[in-house]
Amino acid sequence: ENSTILAEDAVKLYQEWNTEEDQNRKNEIEEELLQALNLVIRKYPHQYAAERALFVKGNLFFEKENWDDSAKAYLDLAHSFAKGYLAPLSLFNAAVAYEELNEPDKALANYKLITENYSDNYLLPHALFSLGRLYEQKKEYDLALSSYNRLEDGYSASNWTKIARNRIIDLTINGKIGK
Repeated sequence: ENSTILAEDAVKLYQEWNTEEDQNRKNEIEEELLQALNLVIRKYPHQYAAERALFVKGNLFFEKENWDDSAKAYLDLAHSFAKGYLAPLSLFNAAVAYEELNEPDKALANYKLITENYSDNYLLPHALFSLGRLYEQKKEYDLALSSYNRLEDGYSASNWTKIARNRIIDLTINGKIGK
């Protein structure tokens, strides 16, 4: 009960930080928020409150475009609470942070974890498309095609599949994959 109260108080501080317009006050709230989040994580490391605190911490750093710290918080959550409902979303957000850091291999690793460990998650089609897109950037066209085909095979009605079909057409027209 105490852990939940502390986590909810931290969430309220995050919401206050998110809407504060005065930069000095925002900085004060941020300092208080980080202290509150770290307390929850330290005091209740295996409880839902810590999972929630790590997610809020990841979001805070994400909003600030502090990609390194954001990815770290999200990955801490994903590894500590791998069976929690926030784990796949945290892996996805960490992958996005790594893309922002121009670290495609780390982004790929996180998208792969989603596709390997969370086959029933709503993020899977987006993760598969992102894998294909990153493989294209690396000029690994067969792997890109494989990701796009997985979309077609399992998620034919998804908007990500529709975009993947266009990517397959483009790759074929430009001779990067066989017909």
